Amino acid sequence: MIKAILALSFGKPAGISPNWLIAGMALNLSGGAHPIVADRSVPLISSLLTNFIGKEAEIHVSTLNLIHEFVDLFLKKGWDEVVIVSEPLYMKRCYRDLTRVLEEKGYACTISLYKEYPAGDKRWFDQNSTQWWIRSCRLFRLRETLIRALPFWLYKIIS
Repeated sequence: MIKAILALSFGKPAGISPNWLIAGMALNLSGGAHPIVADRSVPLISSLLTNFIGKEAEIHVSTLNLIHEFVDLFLKKGWDEVVIVSEPLYMKRCYRDLTRVLEEKGYACTISLYKEYPAGDKRWFDQNSTQWWIRSCRLFRLRETLIRALPFWLYKIIS
């Protein structure tokens, strides 16, 4: 069984504190034995076990588009398990999106969420983020609640 680690950034620019947390958790979980797939805002160094998805680090790519790109790589590589690493509340949407995209492609696998820091932990939010919803837990919860309330067909259109 090959476990892939999907490390999704939490805000821009790449150097903000949440993304360093995510990089550390992904490296710790990998232990040099499992491949890491990260979007370009997660500050990781290229290696044989690191794959990058998305555009340049400072260009916003929707979560759903990152998930589609990940699934294409996941299926191409023949991996069969995924651990998502990111902010806990955000991981719930990532899980939903990943499950839906895999279903659309006729594939199912074990997906788990890596929780080292609890949701709402102040380390997840950074006033220096260029994305307003990452600057505080309250702003993020407001945005995330609205996004998750959308029917999936509409969410796909606006992503």
